[in-house]
Amino acid sequence: MTEAGTVLIIDDDLFMRISIRAYLEDSGLTCLEAGDGQEGIEAVLRYRPDLVVTDLRMPGVDGFGVLRALRALSPATPVILLSGAGEGAVAEEARLQGAAACMAKPLIHMEQFLATLRALLAPGPSGGNP
Repeated sequence: MTEAGTVLIIDDDLFMRISIRAYLEDSGLTCLEAGDGQEGIEAVLRYRPDLVVTDLRMPGVDGFGVLRALRALSPATPVILLSGAGEGAVAEEARLQGAAACMAKPLIHMEQFLATLRALLAPGPSGGNP
């Protein structure tokens, strides 16, 4: 694990996972990948990432299922939910279920995405790490 943190990317879209991973690794973060929600939950238990980024719509266990599982299994791990659906209602539901953030797909503003991740990974009261 690097000082900057380890991010688990859960998305059934291989191109999306590769794109996000490439950008985050170029920015100094360590990344893990999972191709679906169940695989992602298992990866959290196995690798204990510092932050999870998950797609909302996936077959099997969707993003809300991942979020609920992580609130029970690893409540201190921040989760960012990515959604291509209507932002308002989905974002509100994500926050109510404990997501640290909900961002729209496609990720057009990668700098904003990275800034959100870094803020959540920062040590201290506002960041995700103690």
